[in-house]
Amino acid sequence: MQNDNRYEQYGLIRNPFPVAGIAIESIDVPPFPKSVIDKFESVVKKIESSRGDKALAVIGQYGSGKTTFMHHIVEKSFIGKNYATFYFGDPGIRFYDLANQLLRQIGRYNFARALWEMSKTSKKIFKNSTLVPLDFDQYLRSIYPAKRKSSDIKRNKELEIGRLSTFFKEEAKLTKDEEISRKLAQLVIETGEKPFFDYFQFREVKDSLVAVKKESDYFAALITAIMKMYETRGVVFLIDEIENIAVNKNIGPARASEYFISLRNLLDTSVEVNFWVVIAMTPESKDAINGLIPPLWERVTNKGDYEIRLTIGSEEDAIKILSYWLKKDRMGKMPDDNELFPFSPNLSGFFKRIEVSNLTPRVLVRIFFFALEEAIEKNKKPPIENEFLIEIFEKYYNERLEKKE
Repeated sequence: MQNDNRYEQYGLIRNPFPVAGIAIESIDVPPFPKSVIDKFESVVKKIESSRGDKALAVIGQYGSGKTTFMHHIVEKSFIGKNYATFYFGDPGIRFYDLANQLLRQIGRYNFARALWEMSKTSKKIFKNSTLVPLDFDQYLRSIYPAKRKSSDIKRNKELEIGRLSTFFKEEAKLTKDEEISRKLAQLVIETGEKPFFDYFQFREVKDSLVAVKKESDYFAALITAIMKMYETRGVVFLIDEIENIAVNKNIGPARASEYFISLRNLLDTSVEVNFWVVIAMTPESKDAINGLIPPLWERVTNKGDYEIRLTIGSEEDAIKILSYWLKKDRMGKMPDDNELFPFSPNLSGFFKRIEVSNLTPRVLVRIFFFALEEAIEKNKKPPIENEFLIEIFEKYYNERLEKKE
């Protein structure tokens, strides 16, 4: 990379702060405050050692890094503990919208084949059956032969759905419910006709793939199946952008309430199996949920104890964030061992003035991006003092607030 000589007097190759205020990088991730990481780890330990709902909420303003936190902190933490994780960036309204998105992430063919592979270990499933296949494709072809009457195909389907349903219920113990076990068997067998999922298969209508009015039990069966398929300790749903549901005026309170009922069903599932729900939202979304259904919010966060707030928290955390970015584009050693150079080594006055503990990392980084650019424009000599930073804060941050209002 060629150096930009405008930044040389500040000991930098370029402006190290991203103008957007946050960036997701492939190798290392902008540090979240230690207090936030500690709170997350503490909450997870509490939930692991207790019974009941396995849920927590990540709360932050737009641009605070919720999605980054979900992927690089929450997801990596659970993967390291041998959990299968699934990310939902735009959750639907209905409960079975999540089932649709979940199974689409896995793929119908892959999910059906994995369920069928379980049955190959059974000593009962193929007893007295003429269908003893070598692989899943052969199995499907034997049910749907090219030259066979439709009545024969229908008979084959019913026979194999019955066999698989019995296996899922009695041997694999995915569920105790007859209807749910048959729906799972139907999903496997009908892959021979349609190897993909469509929207209407996840609606509570005739011939769909879901069990009517048995949402949490159906989901518990899916989660149990996934745990067996992936040989994992549990399953985690990372549900992001819930504000699209909670505060979207076009959705209306009735449909929003329907979504929250779906969320309640997820929580019910988390009690039955090792299934976790991690939800990211804005403070406004939190207020919307709490306003519509207060008991639901208490379940999601254990009466507020399981809320992870993405604010800076302390001056020490703010210094770590700034130091992280400055180190990325520093030229040589820091003058006088000032890790914040070209800024003052003592930013305490500035932090107190702007109440840094209430800011998001994004706002903080943007302030310093603009401070460095204007320092160059006005030929400010380093170290850049607190009063100049306060001017920048009042100019850019207050303008942002005015635009928002």
